[in-house]
Amino acid sequence: MKTLPIETALARVLLRRVRSSDARTIFDLVNDPDVVRWTTRIPHPYPQGGAVRFIRKAQRDWRNGHAFILGIVLKEEGQLAGIISLSGISHRHGCAELGFWLGQRYWGQGLMTEAARGILQLGFETLQLNRIYASAFEQNHASRRVLEKCGFQVEGILREAVFRYDARQNYVNFGILRREHPPSARNNKS
Repeated sequence: MKTLPIETALARVLLRRVRSSDARTIFDLVNDPDVVRWTTRIPHPYPQGGAVRFIRKAQRDWRNGHAFILGIVLKEEGQLAGIISLSGISHRHGCAELGFWLGQRYWGQGLMTEAARGILQLGFETLQLNRIYASAFEQNHASRRVLEKCGFQVEGILREAVFRYDARQNYVNFGILRREHPPSARNNKS
């Protein structure tokens, strides 16, 4: 079974395995209704103990190779800013789902695009995945923009697929194939 490195340094962020010590920060970040507004799996208000359970499951899934959930840490500050993951990993089919969220005070700085590019590189090169997919609410323009900047293509719209905020919401499906993803700089040495 292939696995990811415990941590990977990018230009401004470090992607690293979530730790028990991240529980308080995760709890504080996702207790912001604007952070979880366009998620389907994070409840609001976030329950006491929810972050501890999330981290335990993330660590168990990592060991089993079912999901790789990474903290997005600002290199200069050493501060956890959000979470990014590859989950639903099918080694047989070579695919996984990308998911992410970022604390509100870190929005608009390009951090999520950097983190997403980093985890895509890990997914395609280290895990040898063929396809990575993601979904976003049609009205979640920020997440859609991150996916587009990373080379994802819209694969379809699930009309009124999710009931959220007392209304049926459209869900946009995105995907990217390994052959569509640019090779890393390590492979482009001149």
